[in-house]
Amino acid sequence: MVLVCPRGTVNPVPVLITSDGYLNESGVYDHSFDEHVNFRLPCEWIARTLGLHWNGEAGFTDKNGRVVVFDPSYGGKSISQLMMDKQTLQHLLKLKNLDVIWSVQGRKCIVGESHECFAGQLEMEAICRLKNGKLVGSMRYLFFDSRRKIRLAERQL
Repeated sequence: MVLVCPRGTVNPVPVLITSDGYLNESGVYDHSFDEHVNFRLPCEWIARTLGLHWNGEAGFTDKNGRVVVFDPSYGGKSISQLMMDKQTLQHLLKLKNLDVIWSVQGRKCIVGESHECFAGQLEMEAICRLKNGKLVGSMRYLFFDSRRKIRLAERQL
């Protein structure tokens, strides 16, 4: 997530992007992989702070050899996402007096049999965080019908 501020102002708090991506296509670069590989990994700061080591399969282990961060999409098993052990995440947040915030956005266009039958568009946005070990936040849905009339729905998580 990136905090956007008006031009000429400073972010009120530092922002850290928590994950990064790794891409290696087969037969190029250093030939360390035989097939196409694309997965998420923790940012360098998290990896260093937690003393994580890559296990060679899109997973990162702690000093005890336990996998605490991984991308289940490695090997084509799922969509790409970075998963982190909840206790490890909570420990890191408490240790460094941090908070993690998720920003989610999505859009769905509802189209009928032809463009003349356009039913509308649904937009969704959510912002949430961990508070006392539970996910809290809010979600907002905007539906624009074919006349661009808006209907709004909001709910707390």
